[in-house]
Parts: sequence; structure tokens; C-alpha cells
Amino acid sequence: IYTGAAWQRLASAAEVTAVNGHVGAVTLRQTSTIVGDGSTSTFTVAHSLGAIPSVSLYENDGQITATRCVATASNITLTFYSAPAVGETYTVVMNE
Repeated sequence: IYTGAAWQRLASAAEVTAVNGHVGAVTLRQTSTIVGDGSTSTFTVAHSLGAIPSVSLYENDGQITATRCVATASNITLTFYSAPAVGETYTVVMNE
């Protein structure tokens, strides 16, 4: 769905969950990509989930990567222990 400012992905069938016995509750999810430049070690990613999300960071091979993560209701700040190499790509998954 286009909100007028950005594209917002709808929940897939796999993301529809039962919460407190209420079938049909939706877990909101957003993803973003971080690409290393060899010198930047802190990245800020904006989100529109409206709450502080849980955050997972994955390398290209699907492995979860450890970083320092600070989440707010509108941004995620990820600080790597060393700057990702040039072209090294990570996927940030944010769940409400």
C-alpha cells in the first residue's frame, strides 16, 4: 500500500497471529538494508511502526549479527563493533 509518503508492506498470512485468543491480530513488520562503506560503524534506520520494535540484524548468509542496538518509537540506531566492509550487506528486521 502506498501511504502517500512511502510504500508500506501488508502482513502476509504467516504474520497473522492469535493474540490473547483473538484470531486475526497482525504483527507489523518492516525491513531495511544497511550497506557497509568500510568506515561507518553507526547506522540509524527510521521506521513507522509507532512503537518500540524488536530488532534482528541478519548478514547475507542469514546469520544473526550482534551489534549495539537502541530502539525508539521512530528510529533504530545500530552500532557495529567494527565498521562493515565496503559492500557488506545486512538486513534489519523490525517487529512491533
